[in-house]
Amino acid sequence: MSELHRVRRNIVSKFAGEALVRGLGALTFFCLARLMGAGDFGAYVAALAFAGVFVVFHEAGLHFLLAREVARRHAAAGTYTRQVAILKGIVSAAILVAAPAAAWGAGMEPGMVRLVLLATVALNAASFVEMLGAALQGLERMDAEAVIRGGHKAAQFLLPIGAWLLARRAGWVLAAQAAASIVALAVAYGWTRGRGFLPAARRSPGGFRRSIMPWLAEVWPLTAVAVCMTLAARVDVIFLSRFRGMAETGLYGAASRLFELTQVLPALLMGVLFPVLSRLAVGDDGARRDRTYERLFRWFAVLAVPAAVLLYAWSGPIIRVCYGAAYGDSAGILRVLAPAMGFSFMGYLFINALIASDRQTTFLAVTVVGCTANIVANLLLVPAYGASGAAWARVLTEAVFFAGGLAVFHRIVSRVPVGLLTRVLLASAVSVGAAWAAGGSLIGGTLAALAYLPILWLLRVIAADDLAFGLRLLRSRR
Repeated sequence: MSELHRVRRNIVSKFAGEALVRGLGALTFFCLARLMGAGDFGAYVAALAFAGVFVVFHEAGLHFLLAREVARRHAAAGTYTRQVAILKGIVSAAILVAAPAAAWGAGMEPGMVRLVLLATVALNAASFVEMLGAALQGLERMDAEAVIRGGHKAAQFLLPIGAWLLARRAGWVLAAQAAASIVALAVAYGWTRGRGFLPAARRSPGGFRRSIMPWLAEVWPLTAVAVCMTLAARVDVIFLSRFRGMAETGLYGAASRLFELTQVLPALLMGVLFPVLSRLAVGDDGARRDRTYERLFRWFAVLAVPAAVLLYAWSGPIIRVCYGAAYGDSAGILRVLAPAMGFSFMGYLFINALIASDRQTTFLAVTVVGCTANIVANLLLVPAYGASGAAWARVLTEAVFFAGGLAVFHRIVSRVPVGLLTRVLLASAVSVGAAWAAGGSLIGGTLAALAYLPILWLLRVIAADDLAFGLRLLRSRR
């Protein structure tokens, strides 16, 4: 298969697969929110948030490394996947004990402790499905990744919805979610091996210890980063459930979930580009790498501000369509969260660039600062202001991550021209200011978002050859 054909297949597969995965995930969330009501839904999202802080110890860091190493050495994909699976299994067993024990130690009621245990099982099982997806991403077989992840999400939609309709209990929903992931993992593993997507694993010389230690040596900075970022993303829900009750937690969880769904586009782009960036990081053409990152910075700047402005303007209708009138108060929360969307878009570029360039330890300092700012802000704002305070804490956290990530990226990976950054900030100020002056008007906000692109063109931030450059980048040969 030619390079161009493979890239086209990967782009189509990644976008179609991610649309399916995100769409089914969102549909599941929306349906559960409507069926369960704010109180039960709040307990459900609180249990998932608490368990997610523990499951991340064997998730994001290892998945990034697996995709990166497989992208660099396809022949060792089966061996790398086996080594990562063993390491994840060991950590998963410890987490199944640690998460409910921590919930009990934090003073949660026995019912909530049981929900945390079930959520831990569900998230652990789902993480192994995502591990297979990471290996296939590194192999640039994103068509197979889309099939596996899409089937997994379909099972996670059907079983939990059916469990709620049968039992009307949050625990049954989480148990069904765990069962869906376990079944999907078994089917996906058999299908992957049967199709020959992963080469057979080879035993590493030196035994188990020598094969696992290199992963531990490289993954700990990424794991620390992932823990900090997960805390920053989940501590708001945990604090709300402790200080303000499950109903308000459910309202905030609904808005927060929509905010997370807005990250689909940058996640898709970086999913396709990450193997390319990994190869550029070990190449000798530094000038080409700098040109690539400058263009990527411009592309992400084009997306970030209009997306945030549109989310602000359309928050009311979005909430009504997705959750119904019972969640009307979530619209105000989503409107507060909108500025964080622009910051987080750019953060995707910085995080993936640093990981692709083996700069995990450097970025760890940024995430520690951002996580600390988030915890402090939530402690100060949630007890007094509830869900609105949690939303403002998220905005502050994303701004800290953006500023720190930009500074580190500019200093270590690729310098961002000051003139380019200034023009982007000027165009952003005009668009955001116009949306604010419109007072939340749908028409005014939409026009303010659309005006951003011609302003960028007039300021020469985007150029006619940007699209052609992107196609040349994606055709990059190993």
